[in-house]
Amino acid sequence: MEERVWWTRLRWRLRGATMWPAFVLALVLDTVLLRALPIAGDTAPDLFAAALFQVGCLDTIRMETTTNGVPNIPEFGTVTTLEGFKGLYEMSAYAHVTDGVKYPAVLLTHGINDPRVEPWMSAKMTARLQAATASGWPVLFRVDYDAGHGIGSTKRQRQEMLADQWAFLLWQMGEPAFQP
Repeated sequence: MEERVWWTRLRWRLRGATMWPAFVLALVLDTVLLRALPIAGDTAPDLFAAALFQVGCLDTIRMETTTNGVPNIPEFGTVTTLEGFKGLYEMSAYAHVTDGVKYPAVLLTHGINDPRVEPWMSAKMTARLQAATASGWPVLFRVDYDAGHGIGSTKRQRQEMLADQWAFLLWQMGEPAFQP
């Protein structure tokens, strides 16, 4: 109930925005907003036009099984304790995807050589969202086979990523020049 009150307040504030009054752009760098998307999908499916997940740590329950997961145990916790599991479950975007929710269009991006967050997390989330959504909007996965976590990407790689993200967002927001 508390989350729904928060969304009602957020929706009221967003409706007053001057930029794209019918749409809200959701740039998602990790898992925070995904927790809100099911709520928005249930109560306000028109609230989000699209969401971007960029090298997201989307399955925190499985994170400690990855190369970079063990060093993060002191900060995030471990699934081997009840308290740690509960915290990781709460943070896990993947664990909170719900079948039949009208998710917005989603573009997930990842560099295949990412040493920090395993690319399978974004691939797994893409498949889960594709199977779960009831909206009919696309859920796409962009893989850069010459990139990693983003640090060390060339100027050209950053520009191409940004161009693809903006093209996706403008397509989903109905911009005429970006329609198929």
